[in-house]
Amino acid sequence: MAGCSRECSTSINCQTTRVLDNRASSIDSCDETTPLISIPRGPSRSAVEVCILIFIFFGGFAIGVYLLIVEGEERPANFPFYLVERAEWGASGEPQGQPLNHRIVNHVLVFHTRSVQCEGYRCAQIMQSLQHDFRGRNFSDVPHNFLVSNDGRTFEAQGWRLQSEFSGLAERNISLAVGLIGNFTQLTPKKHQLEETRALINEAIHRGKLNRNFGIFVVRNATEHPQDAQAMIDAVKSWPNWRHVIEYS
Repeated sequence: MAGCSRECSTSINCQTTRVLDNRASSIDSCDETTPLISIPRGPSRSAVEVCILIFIFFGGFAIGVYLLIVEGEERPANFPFYLVERAEWGASGEPQGQPLNHRIVNHVLVFHTRSVQCEGYRCAQIMQSLQHDFRGRNFSDVPHNFLVSNDGRTFEAQGWRLQSEFSGLAERNISLAVGLIGNFTQLTPKKHQLEETRALINEAIHRGKLNRNFGIFVVRNATEHPQDAQAMIDAVKSWPNWRHVIEYS
């Protein structure tokens, strides 16, 4: 019995050893023949940072392009009224027009100066030059109530209180005279200039200097040119409250 037991025990151990050896051999065989299946890893930190930098770059580029486009666009119709008073543009002396009764002012007379246009600091020089020129033509000062520059600013001449000095105009005692700085017989005024003119009209109504039931008239001098101020007329005649052209020389 003892011998049999020993033999059986040896046999079992041998079989167990063979099974274990076979399993190990099988595992080794799988390791050698089966390709490794790797678990996918997320992008490295450096790759993520590069993506973020690229996104920031293109986002900044797009914003820059947008701002350039916006800057190049004309200002909207409701942009604020911008007044440059006489002292700011270096006017000499005081205006000499007659007092204006604002309760009866219901005309806006639009002129062009037939001069060069201006923007920025050049406008003060142009205003001073216009003052000198008008005084040489028997006016005491720039005869308009206000003048509007190409970059959308309003320059005070006779101002709110006084009539314009266009004595040959029957309408001057019921009018605000607005001059657009430039020659607009063939060249259309820039939208900045036109919209500032409209802002000036709105400001005049707001201040009680112009009746709400007003009319817009372009004043031109056909003796200067047969089509004097025609491009300006074409631009203004589509506005609400447009009336007609007044011939004046």
